Amino acid sequence: MKKLFCISIIAFVMVNCKNKGTTYSDPVPIYESLTITSNLLNEDRIINIWTPPNYNQSTDSLTVVYMPDGGIKEDFPHIANTIAELVENGKIPPVILVGIENTERKRDLTGPTENEE
Repeated sequence: MKKLFCISIIAFVMVNCKNKGTTYSDPVPIYESLTITSNLLNEDRIINIWTPPNYNQSTDSLTVVYMPDGGIKEDFPHIANTIAELVENGKIPPVILVGIENTERKRDLTGPTENEE
């Protein structure tokens, strides 16, 4: 059931992002950031975390939505603001958003290929 809920949230957010290819100028929401060192990739990864209002005053367990392209200069602000609005309006229950910032977008988001194009 949780998997279906997460897929539904992601689909809802994607459907409501109608201006594909557009650079969003959303304000950067309040978030936390941490750096994780990847020994496998031999690089650091920045992880951005948005939590809903009153998260620190609650003991509720929340669903976590993980997003690639989750950098502050990528899609993280837009998606975090969209989720915040949906939560505020009671359209979805509170969730935690974890954005994983890219370092090499082509490598990170596409599989290996032998086709140079």
